[in-house]
Amino acid sequence: MLTEAQTALAYCSNAPLLWTDKRLRRFWDKVAIIPFVECWLWIGATDPCGYGQFFINGKSVQAHRVSYALHYGCLPLLTLDHLCKVRNCVRPDHTEDVSLRENIRRGDGPAARRHREIAQTQTCLRGHIGRYKISGGKLYCRGCS
Repeated sequence: MLTEAQTALAYCSNAPLLWTDKRLRRFWDKVAIIPFVECWLWIGATDPCGYGQFFINGKSVQAHRVSYALHYGCLPLLTLDHLCKVRNCVRPDHTEDVSLRENIRRGDGPAARRHREIAQTQTCLRGHIGRYKISGGKLYCRGCS
């Protein structure tokens, strides 16, 4: 018997999707919940970046987004950030719904590293260290503003 949350409608490409017993079993068969390991690891197909992929009606959906929808009743409005930094983790409380900009800023990509380097190493003409903000592609000292 499905719980109310499990039978909730989630929206994939604006089409309502009912979580049937068969679909739920197929999803959870690809999740490894290991004692003493906090993450719920996706052991099914992954994309080239390491994110889990689940196929629904022939369409690929990121597994952590499906897990989020199963637990909270709908897909996230923005981008899911993996707080644990494990890309194949599908545990919904290990993700946070944030803007794409915030997700990039928190990441380890070149843009995030550059932002952190600039914010930590620059010194303005008045000697303020590491207090820069980036706005419109320009640097501004927080101490001088």
